[in-house]
Amino acid sequence: MKKVVILLCLGLMLGGLKSVYASKLIFEFTNPSFGGSPFYGSFLLQEAQMQNLTKKPSSSIPTYQKPSFLEEFTSILQRQIAYTLAHKLVEQVFGETENSLEPGTYTVGDLEISIGYTGEGVELTLTDTATGETTQLIVPQFTPTQTSQ
Repeated sequence: MKKVVILLCLGLMLGGLKSVYASKLIFEFTNPSFGGSPFYGSFLLQEAQMQNLTKKPSSSIPTYQKPSFLEEFTSILQRQIAYTLAHKLVEQVFGETENSLEPGTYTVGDLEISIGYTGEGVELTLTDTATGETTQLIVPQFTPTQTSQ
């Protein structure tokens, strides 16, 4: 029974085939820069311009201006002060010194840093005075343990 079905399918396939002709495959460049027809040039340029998503900068967009020496110096000084405060905080929390940072509020540029001590450790409140955004950190006090020998 299987042989009959296979032969019947094979006969239908062969009977349905007619003579097939093939021709030579010829490739031609479309872009005139690579030897294609020069009549395609304006069409391809128009297509490229429609797909171009970048725009020329308008005069309303401000360009980068190098900060003055005074602005750079102020920025460096603010970073140095913030670095010193952070260094003292880490030294106090992980070092052996006690209360090396005085509790209070420090202002560095647009950043206001409030330092206080709680039973949990050192409490820092960072406030960006320009935006009003506030972040509060509580850094636990590290106490080294004595090892017995």
